[in-house]
Amino acid sequence: MNVLITGGFGYLGQRLGRHLHNSGLSIYLASRNIKNRPNWLKNGEVLKIDWANTSLLFHELPKINTLVHAAGTNATFSSHYPDLAKDFNGGATAKLLQDSIKNNISEFIYLSTAHVYASPLEGIISESTIPSNNHPYATSHLLGEQHVLEANSSGKIKGMVLRLSNCYGPPVDKNVDCWDLLVNNICLQAIKFNSINLKTSGMQSRDFIPISEFCRIVEYLIRTDLAKVGKSIFNIGGKSMSIIDMANLVAHIFYKKYHKKIDIFRKNDLNHISMKKFEYKMSWLKESNFHRNYNSEKEIEDLLDFCKLYL
Repeated sequence: MNVLITGGFGYLGQRLGRHLHNSGLSIYLASRNIKNRPNWLKNGEVLKIDWANTSLLFHELPKINTLVHAAGTNATFSSHYPDLAKDFNGGATAKLLQDSIKNNISEFIYLSTAHVYASPLEGIISESTIPSNNHPYATSHLLGEQHVLEANSSGKIKGMVLRLSNCYGPPVDKNVDCWDLLVNNICLQAIKFNSINLKTSGMQSRDFIPISEFCRIVEYLIRTDLAKVGKSIFNIGGKSMSIIDMANLVAHIFYKKYHKKIDIFRKNDLNHISMKKFEYKMSWLKESNFHRNYNSEKEIEDLLDFCKLYL
């Protein structure tokens, strides 16, 4: 089976690509910049993608079974350049989707975000919750989702939208910028400063998923007949916990590994004390045979080791 991943050298794209490759799939990594072939990629190719003419991407490629669209603008860029975010997350996705249909790709997986639902994320949120976040990051991703869902409902291609919560874990490449992500940043602080400094009270609830578990879920969805799952929108999450609880977990694992205690500093921010609990429900799990393997401790250990070795 051949899988093409856009954003193939990004944080999610490269971890996913390596995981799928190691599970026996042939992987084609697409990037807007010319990249060297990574050492782990034995069965597949590295490709350059021109977002102004995505049809060129498919020239001289073997039959691609699944395209994972992992390229997209992040929240900060979307906030500063909302029109560009709309053009890319919406317009470029639509063009790539049409080119995929023309080239007889069977399956198109779009990596979206849990943040389409609301800001802040509170209460119980499932795939049936109506998105209401007006931030450009959310609205631009909803545009991309709309194109995928319309193509799927028309029968032109099997389309899936994955609304991902907060991933954490080490990147494949030390040059990948993923250190603004909450858990990654907490681990980096622990290694560099022997302390963790939170920007808030830490009482907010978030859903956290190890990136290894995210990769397992995507592999399952690729290998599973979509008709059997019967869904086109998938919440991809792990466990909900407060930020301060996550910081304490990192401190606990840090102590077990390095026999050093670290201090945690946070703001006395009463605005967050009464914030509602958050539960990110993955309703599709009940209708599938996927078995969770939520190993947060190992992912945090690997993340701390990565920070200590490379940063």
